[in-house]
Amino acid sequence: MKLESKHALLSSIWRFSPQSGKKNSHPAPFPVTLPTRIIISILNDNDGIVLDPYCGSGTTLVAAKLLHKKLIGIDISEEYIRFSNQRLQNAFSEKKAVEEELQKHIVQKTFKQRKENGEFTGKHRVTSNYKILEDKGNAASQIQLLEKQTKYAAIHKKRLRKG
Repeated sequence: MKLESKHALLSSIWRFSPQSGKKNSHPAPFPVTLPTRIIISILNDNDGIVLDPYCGSGTTLVAAKLLHKKLIGIDISEEYIRFSNQRLQNAFSEKKAVEEELQKHIVQKTFKQRKENGEFTGKHRVTSNYKILEDKGNAASQIQLLEKQTKYAAIHKKRLRKG
């Protein structure tokens, strides 16, 4: 599946915070933002039917309802069918999370415009304490720096073990 340009703010790696077990007793809960992103990425503005053959606690069904899609949920457990129906009746309580996800599908500037302006383009950021030399002409100093960093990491590891 190819994402359209309106999905340009998304990368190929999707990260979501897990859903709290306090609100949902299902053994494998996930946030409503996950099925929201999938549904909007696949169906876009088209009509369609969202089929969830293992609907569990109904998270996918809630997302489909809030996105105004037709939905079908199936589960073997009567308990989860009841729970899904309750969630569907209270779906608007999860509207804020769905609306926040939808904002990620609105492109205000293209990749080219962001790149030209020096803005975020989806590059990975260096998050380690290691320094990378910009001077590529001096390989010896780069090797020296790498050796120092390796020694520092080894010493730091030993301290953590003793601590």
